[in-house]
Amino acid sequence: MDKLGLYINNLMATVVDNEENLFVRSLAFEELERLKSDISEFLLRYVDKFDGVPEELKEKEDNQLTLEFGEKHEDK
Repeated sequence: MDKLGLYINNLMATVVDNEENLFVRSLAFEELERLKSDISEFLLRYVDKFDGVPEELKEKEDNQLTLEFGEKHEDK
């Protein structure tokens, strides 16, 4: 696991550890929120260079639309 992955994993473990001090858990949670924001900003900055949504996600969206369409007509 890379350093960032290990860091994030340790933060998540700290947040869910009920034996850890609440103040420390809160700090870990705030750091995870900051990382989420930084990663989201980065992804938004470069999304156009990679043609938006990856193909594997587009397939899921198409399948969901098909399922929702099918379910609508089944109720009638």
